[in-house]
Amino acid sequence: MDFSLDELQRGVVDAARAFARGRLAPEASAWDASGAIPESVWSELGELGLLSICVPEAAGGAGMDALALTLVVEELARASGAVAWGVVLAAEATGDLSVTDATPELDALMDGTRLAEACRDAAEGQGRLGLRGLPRGLARVSAAQPCEPAHMHRQLGAAAALVGLADAATDAALEYARERRQFGRPLAAFQAIQFKLADARTGVAAARLLVQRAAASNSRVQASAALAYASGMAPEACSESLQIHGGYGYTTDFPVERQLRDATALTLVASTRAQTRACVTDALLAG
Repeated sequence: MDFSLDELQRGVVDAARAFARGRLAPEASAWDASGAIPESVWSELGELGLLSICVPEAAGGAGMDALALTLVVEELARASGAVAWGVVLAAEATGDLSVTDATPELDALMDGTRLAEACRDAAEGQGRLGLRGLPRGLARVSAAQPCEPAHMHRQLGAAAALVGLADAATDAALEYARERRQFGRPLAAFQAIQFKLADARTGVAAARLLVQRAAASNSRVQASAALAYASGMAPEACSESLQIHGGYGYTTDFPVERQLRDATALTLVASTRAQTRACVTDALLAG
């Protein structure tokens, strides 16, 4: 299966990467600590077209496919799991709307107004395990079942966000292992650390392929399989990355503790692992 990107897809991914690195990464920890994501973040995402990726061009969106959504969400999640999840929920909501019957509501979702309104009560996001800065109403468990069409964007987006979080945590662990010295040697020189990094990177690569295959094929069963795998892989990869940091990993000086919390929270609110596995099992038994 060919996952090469066309010019439009490359452009939107580049825009998401630049926004994640320049706008989200420097402030994500502060937003997590305060429990508030600035309203301007959502309007900026709307201006970039990242809240309307899968909306038809006739309705003012980019008219792109689910693969583009997963690529964008992965880039955003590398910097902020909470912001990435907000984008996923926006994609799910726009997919549920009728283009002809809900134009005002659709516009509010595409330009970030609806997300900004939902996030005005900053204190509502405090004290949660992860995905802080999103109101509890947004960081919710979906009522839709994993095999329902309405659940596709949520499942694919959640899986992509988990890939982004795990990949970023592995990068952070690799950088730390290269710089931190123990017994006169870098941590990266110890085989136990090398195996942790290798396993994490392999898991990320496998999950990414599952996500992209599911998005390209538009298969609900494959989307369930991708999320089921990513839900197990990401928390483990983030946990191993935190352990490589040692005691420092539990402090807010490093991003891995936030990435672990966000990954764990995502596995709880996107869809339970039992649901996704049941969807795959039903397809196997029916086939």
